[in-house]
Amino acid sequence: MAGFDSRTGKLLVGWPHCAACLKRIFATKIGSRVLREELGNIGLKLILRENMDNRPLAVYFWCLSVAADLWEPRFRVKRFIPSEDVEDRRKGFSGTRVVGDFMPRAHLGDFTVQDADVSVNLS
Repeated sequence: MAGFDSRTGKLLVGWPHCAACLKRIFATKIGSRVLREELGNIGLKLILRENMDNRPLAVYFWCLSVAADLWEPRFRVKRFIPSEDVEDRRKGFSGTRVVGDFMPRAHLGDFTVQDADVSVNLS
């Protein structure tokens, strides 16, 4: 599968394309797309409603995992690593790294892992 970078317009193939798709899925509110209203991340509603202590953060990570499972078959989530940058947390910003396995032919039924422990930075 291939696509284009939304910022530069360059062609993306393989893992870079999958990472761009994951970022788009994680940043999209459900119902905001015209032709695919169900695509997106339900966890975005949690960010503004509650303070991010352990319980809402765990639910948010679960929402990210479900969104990746539903909309990106080429990526299997293994774990989430929250940012430990103290300055970012003081400003109210918390970046997260999503770590998982990349399976380039999973959409065709071949679940062979090409790259293990690849990560996507969400910021």
